[in-house]
Amino acid sequence: MVEGIILAHPFNSSFDKVYYCTTDDEAAQVAMGETIRYLRAESTNLQKTALAAESGIDSVKDTDGVALPPKANIAVYTSTFYIGLNISLKDSKSPQVSASSSEHCLVAVTGETRKLDISWPSQEFYDICRHSPGYVEDSMNVSIKHIRK
Repeated sequence: MVEGIILAHPFNSSFDKVYYCTTDDEAAQVAMGETIRYLRAESTNLQKTALAAESGIDSVKDTDGVALPPKANIAVYTSTFYIGLNISLKDSKSPQVSASSSEHCLVAVTGETRKLDISWPSQEFYDICRHSPGYVEDSMNVSIKHIRK
């Protein structure tokens, strides 16, 4: 449990994409979680893609039934997971915190900036993923990005 986090709410499914890279450098960047805007990317269903690959089907199609480009491109498959955090801005230094009834969030009145350190749970999640039985180090990677929205 991390001080300051009231609730961690993971989204219940992943957002799967396939990126078509032309160089090894682009593929490495995408595999590390970088966004390269000029690359073509399509939503896909990785479970269907994996089943098709296991059954030896040459022409893999995405979820819309559209044939994917030839294997001349480097295809990088990604699954993105999001976790929403409900963060408490209340601490012992700033007792003046107001909560809106229509929105379930807390707003600090003091104007102080607070930092939330989630490096420990992020590292624990990373270790769990890397040591799971289905993880293949040669073809898989785990990248954790902190985003604010």
